[in-house]
Order: sequence, then structure tokens, then C-alpha cells
Amino acid sequence: MDRYIAGPFRYTGPRPGDGAKTYKSPAGNVYAREFAPSGTHWDITYFNGDR
Repeated sequence: MDRYIAGPFRYTGPRPGDGAKTYKSPAGNVYAREFAPSGTHWDITYFNGDR
């Protein structure tokens, strides 16, 4: 996932609240890389339709 998201998609800055690094795809999907004591993961929000 790291190479799929962080390579081609545009970095859009830290997410307010938790500071997760966010990226946006040309389709408008938003990806947030969270770092937590229990491990890291991606939050992914997909948009269906025109954006």
C-alpha cells in the first residue's frame, strides 16, 4: 500500500486532529497514513461518482 499510495498520489498535508499524512488520488479518493502505538495503518476514503 505504501508504494501504491505515496508514490503516485499527491501529498496534501497533515490531517487536522491526529496529524496523519494525507494523500489524494486524481479520482478524489483520500488516503491517510496513521502511526499509532499499536501499529501503523491506512485510512482510505473512496468516492463513488464524479468529483
